Amino acid sequence: MQKQFRPNAAVIITNSKKEILLCERGFPGYAEHTVQTVQGGIDEGETPREAAEREMMEELGVEKESFEIIDELEETFSYEWPEESQARYPGNPYVGQEQHFFLAMLHDAIEFNLDAHHREFDAVRWGSATELLEGMWEPKRAGTEAALKAFGFFGDK
Repeated sequence: MQKQFRPNAAVIITNSKKEILLCERGFPGYAEHTVQTVQGGIDEGETPREAAEREMMEELGVEKESFEIIDELEETFSYEWPEESQARYPGNPYVGQEQHFFLAMLHDAIEFNLDAHHREFDAVRWGSATELLEGMWEPKRAGTEAALKAFGFFGDK
């Protein structure tokens, strides 16, 4: 049987200073917070771009008028969830996620509403691409690093 990956839209968010939005998320049982991008599953009948825009609203309370998707990657990146995570959801057909990456530019002086839908993050703050990778959950790191490079945050684009 072939492994199935849940379709996912991941949004790397930047501003006019080329900083990256670090979304801090605490997990029960972990001593430290981890950082990640805005991301979530792609619903049936939804395009990856539509999912990215919806996730911006749900996770940050940011309306479409407050940001612009300025780039997206054709290539997707997959990662598997650890076995213990998969075991918590018996019957789930997925072994991980296949991420479609987008780069969004936020208009300056925006306010976030982390409770717009249901709270995903403890806090958000601006930082660097290196901080994102260093604080990120390891299974997501390779795909996110490849996306950051493709979007020109490391080396030449």
